[in-house]
Amino acid sequence: MQHAGNAESRLQAKTWDYFVCLACVVLPMRAITILTPLALLLLSLNQLHLFGTPLDAWYATPLILYCASEALFTIYFYDTKAKLNQLVNLSPPRIVDTYAERRHPHTSVPSFFDALAVHVGDVRGWLEDWFHGTPFDQLTRQDLRAWLSFALISKQWEDLTHSEANDVDIVIEKIHARLGTTDRCADQERFRQIDEMANELYHAKSSSRSASTITSMNAFINTITATHQNLQPSEATKPCMRHLFDPINARSRPWLCYALTLGLDWIGALVLYMNGFERHAEIEGFSYWHRPAVTEETQEPIVFVHGAGTGLAMYAPLLLRLFARFKNRQILLPEMPEISMQLSTDNVLPRDELLWCYATMLEQHGIASAHWMGHSLGTVPCSWVAQDMPRLVSHVTMIDPIVFGLWTTDVCFNFLYRHPLKQASNGLQLILWYFFSMELGIAHVLRRHFYWYDNLCFPENLPRHPTTNNVAATVFLSSHDQVINAPAVYAYLQRGAKLGADAVAAEDWIETTMWPGFHHGQMLLHKSVQEDILRSLQARGPNVVQTPTGFKRCYSLRRATSSSSSSKKAVSIGKRDVRLVKAASTANDHLRRHVSILKTQTSAAPEKAMSVPSSKPPNERMLRRRASHVYTKRDSAVISALPTSLEPPPMLPLRVVKLTQ
Repeated sequence: MQHAGNAESRLQAKTWDYFVCLACVVLPMRAITILTPLALLLLSLNQLHLFGTPLDAWYATPLILYCASEALFTIYFYDTKAKLNQLVNLSPPRIVDTYAERRHPHTSVPSFFDALAVHVGDVRGWLEDWFHGTPFDQLTRQDLRAWLSFALISKQWEDLTHSEANDVDIVIEKIHARLGTTDRCADQERFRQIDEMANELYHAKSSSRSASTITSMNAFINTITATHQNLQPSEATKPCMRHLFDPINARSRPWLCYALTLGLDWIGALVLYMNGFERHAEIEGFSYWHRPAVTEETQEPIVFVHGAGTGLAMYAPLLLRLFARFKNRQILLPEMPEISMQLSTDNVLPRDELLWCYATMLEQHGIASAHWMGHSLGTVPCSWVAQDMPRLVSHVTMIDPIVFGLWTTDVCFNFLYRHPLKQASNGLQLILWYFFSMELGIAHVLRRHFYWYDNLCFPENLPRHPTTNNVAATVFLSSHDQVINAPAVYAYLQRGAKLGADAVAAEDWIETTMWPGFHHGQMLLHKSVQEDILRSLQARGPNVVQTPTGFKRCYSLRRATSSSSSSKKAVSIGKRDVRLVKAASTANDHLRRHVSILKTQTSAAPEKAMSVPSSKPPNERMLRRRASHVYTKRDSAVISALPTSLEPPPMLPLRVVKLTQ
């Protein structure tokens, strides 16, 4: 996967909307926070007849009260920020524990690095990016120790145990072995030995030493000393990005912003109540909304996890269509106030606790598995469930995901280190910086609770369908995403869920769609794209092949094999060559086998297949029906429409998106 490049390459010219957002949004917000204490002082002096003509009390009193409230809120903000900056997690998650239950576990930090290096590819560029473009040859062992301690163990080098420090040194040796470079510490040791020999030679008692010999020895010793000093690592490591240890860089804002967020949250709660939802907060520190199926429940439940912003209210355009489309399914909406601009900084659940909450949530409603969907930061919990508890996941849909390629600097730099004046080029980046990256609660979560290796999703760890073994995941990307490098992620996912294979097998294919011209989160403003997201939520039975219908702004390619032709020629469409005919042939074999099984089961006992004991509640009946390969009337209609022969259809569609400049 391509690395992001150093910070200098990110400098871009400003667009007109940057200046509009700066002048009309960011600067006024900052001015209110900065100037209200001064305004409070002047208004107080005015009412005491010490500054200008006194204003009427009807005007002055509300202004004084508002300015006083803003001043008090600013004091509260900086006090809370100072307290959060002092917090340090002394027990960060361990890589071995994180990957213990996943499809491909890692028994040690070095083994994790070996797997990571295969995905990274350009290890040299990867390290240089995290050091702001510093050439690798200039990095000392102390530099690598400082950064790798953060990256692989989430601790300072001084706080590592002996075994952890040994793991870091092993990784450093592996890096030098991969790059074919020499560890400078080894050179230092050799020069130290030469230095000692020279000193012994110089101080040796020899009456026969001439002046020329002493001069030559002094020159030799000076050369050795200078070389040794150049190799000696400096006390301060070179600048690098280590967000867990860097200060929380949040910006204050008027309390009216939080009042507006709270108002939107109340309105959103009212809308959810009107749509049949009920809020559950039985689990301490965890709450969610649940709506049972309005009609007869015939499909799997849906769990939607929101991203950073204003909470569920921000997703109203998508959620309202979701509610109307899937009345025959249970819908669950977990809340995450810590990333919803609600000043909730004391209730950030770690991965293990949140997974337990999700499992308990599903258990309370008799749900064995569900279709999980997340957006942006909400894809992190979805990734946890999909990798650590795949039994709870029938399919996962990720929109603008940040979990792929987290070893790059893209998410970290764009969300936490982008300078608004130097490195923000448009209005959206500026808004993202001020309202999201610099919000105290969101900044606290990302600066103190975001462990990249804990949140990373390797494609090979994605859940699989229990019958077909196909990857049970759908990914949507925005080509102009301001947070991730979407084209690089798209190319990375095209390699499939089995890295290193010569060809992508059908079961390893990851359904990925990129929307040309879209920015991060822009899908909330486009109905056509939302409709296609909802289409991806359709029930995916093990023997029903879904045909992607394509997007209005995207392009759908088909790869085909002809049953009458034994030569597996690639089909060229436009300027894109589809070279995965072997994978399509394998998929056709899967289709032939599953259609045969389905037709046999449906024709053998159709009445038995559709009958369920009435003593079971509806959701449990649905789970039993899915577990025993019993299908709904909709599935029967699909089967009846299939040809009588068991030959696969001539074309097996697969969505591939053509990128545009």
